[in-house]
Order: sequence, then C-alpha cells, then structure tokens
Amino acid sequence: LPVFDKIELPFAGEPKNSANIEIRFYSYPPVQWIQFINQSDSSRLLNTSNIAICMSPSDISMMFYEKRVTRLGHVAVLHFRNLTDTDFGNYTLQLSNGQGSVTLTFYLIVS
Repeated sequence: LPVFDKIELPFAGEPKNSANIEIRFYSYPPVQWIQFINQSDSSRLLNTSNIAICMSPSDISMMFYEKRVTRLGHVAVLHFRNLTDTDFGNYTLQLSNGQGSVTLTFYLIVS
C-alpha cells in the first residue's frame, strides 16, 4: 500500500490568495491513480480555472526498520487560486496501487 510521508496539519490560506497543498508519499507498486475529494459534498476535485492538481516525483525520507532511508517517491499537489470561503474545510486524498487504496484527511483553514 502507499505510505504517506510525515505531514504537518492543518494547511492554511487566506481568502483571495493562493494555497499550495503538497503531500508526499511512497508507493510500491506505483500509484495507479490519485484523487482529491471535498468532504463537504463528497465531490471529486478536477482541474479548473481555480484548482490545479498534479503529481510529480520527489525524494521521500522515511523510517524503515528503525533506520532513516531516502527513496524516490511522489508529491501530490492541490493548488487553489483565488481562495473563497467555500474552499476552506475538510478534504481527502485517496491513493491507489495494485495492492489497494489508502486515504488521508486534511484541513484547509483560514490563516
């Protein structure tokens, strides 16, 4: 199953500004798909004029049998442009690979 890197929660932003949410993870076998879900209405987020979603390679530092190791992982990015009051709230990132799916719930709050 995919494994999330250490995450500092919650994420914060200000109305009318941008917010960049980056969540690093490691997965073997590779992730087949990712999706961000807005928990207020259970809708799947898509790329729009105000939202950009992407995934790119990133080094991940993690504990493995009590030793810190670095592996090539990924970062899932959810970028908001021009935040509105309705953008603040609870979200879920869902990752899936050949072994199953994992989820991470996170919060976007007003800073």
